[in-house]
Amino acid sequence: SERARESSRERPRELKSSSAQGFKSSRAHEPQSELKSAEAPQRAELKADRWYCTLFAFPCRVCSGPAMADQERFADEAEDGQLVLGPGPPYVFRVGMPGRTAPPLVRDVLWQLGWLEHPLHSERLSSSSPCPQADPKSTWHLWWKGSRFRPNEIAEAHPWQRMNHLPKTTSIAFKDNLARNVRTLRVIHGAVYDIVPQAFILPNEHTKLANEFEAQAEEAKAKDKRKPIWICKPSDSSQGRGIFLFEDLSQLRFDSSSVVQRYLDNPLLIGGYKLDIRVYAVVTSLRPLTVYMYRDGLARFGTEKYSLDQISNPFVHLTNTSINKHNPSLEDNKDGVGPGCKWTLGQLRSWFLENGIDDRMLWRRISQVVMLTCLPLGVESPYVPAEPCFELLGIDIFIDADLRPWLLEVNSAPALGLDCDTDYTVKVPLFRDLMRLLGFGSQEDEREGEDGE
Repeated sequence: SERARESSRERPRELKSSSAQGFKSSRAHEPQSELKSAEAPQRAELKADRWYCTLFAFPCRVCSGPAMADQERFADEAEDGQLVLGPGPPYVFRVGMPGRTAPPLVRDVLWQLGWLEHPLHSERLSSSSPCPQADPKSTWHLWWKGSRFRPNEIAEAHPWQRMNHLPKTTSIAFKDNLARNVRTLRVIHGAVYDIVPQAFILPNEHTKLANEFEAQAEEAKAKDKRKPIWICKPSDSSQGRGIFLFEDLSQLRFDSSSVVQRYLDNPLLIGGYKLDIRVYAVVTSLRPLTVYMYRDGLARFGTEKYSLDQISNPFVHLTNTSINKHNPSLEDNKDGVGPGCKWTLGQLRSWFLENGIDDRMLWRRISQVVMLTCLPLGVESPYVPAEPCFELLGIDIFIDADLRPWLLEVNSAPALGLDCDTDYTVKVPLFRDLMRLLGFGSQEDEREGEDGE
């Protein structure tokens, strides 16, 4: 927590001042005055200095989420009774499904906030679990599940209940669907959708890839330059599994639907190490499409210095923690980065400030990339009530040497494991703030109103 406070104090002044705007939202097709009066009461319980909003001329809302929270302050507020969990009986959560469970972070944080666990799947709890059990006859307020919800499960939910997955998010969570949707939207909206590298979906576009590959190789040869490097990613994999780089088409091997992209070979380097960032966003409504963007996140580094002479070395070119944690040099004190392979975004902002880099436009562009990425959800998804479902997304963004952000992929089930101090600094406050964003604290009134009818 001390590191969190220091990181927060070191943030550039411009980023702090933006949060002072308070919570605002905008929809292009409605008058601002109507929005202001309609939405202010719903968000009155949220602290204004913890939210800010970036406005765009699109029929959706992109709202930037809370700043990094102080874990000790949350504990003090809970102890003093200042942390309002809502009237009525304690909230009840349900995790997983038979044979599966939720990340320990979910159960631990909810327990710390005074929640009870529904005993439906209590046989999977260890005897040492601190979670108190709810009455078997009680109903749940939150259902946190790793897999998707069935349509009947969504239809049967009450308005005051929350489920952590929206339908049809595979339209952006699968790499082939994401590439296809971004390509379509670029045809419709133009260059604003130049947010992903050139991509081909295999096996259907293998011939197009081969033709483009040969054309670019010939062009490079004519200019006496190195042939372009490409990267292949399985469409529905995660944690860097199955990803590889290649320079020759004969090196391309795939046994499932995959996406091949032009490799971005001019990354922003810190101490000679490549990085990307994990941005967290929450979609709380599809109509209107409403996206909240969290103020903090992760900067993830490769654990060996960047070089195009080692394209087969995953520790150089891939920043996935699940890969780099196996590098024996992970905890070495790396130049400019230090031990480990993660920073908070607060640390990254401090690095920009210390090196005299004005990063304000970068973060505006990142907000725009998040918005453009989420638009297909509002276009392709069927109508579902806004209340029962939400989606926590982990959006991976590459930053090139010119400080231009590029969309890499979207994770509909971002990892909530706590592997290091940086994870604790970011993910624990993230989940606590997510519970506040979902409105727990006033939902019991909704439940009593429904039962009264």
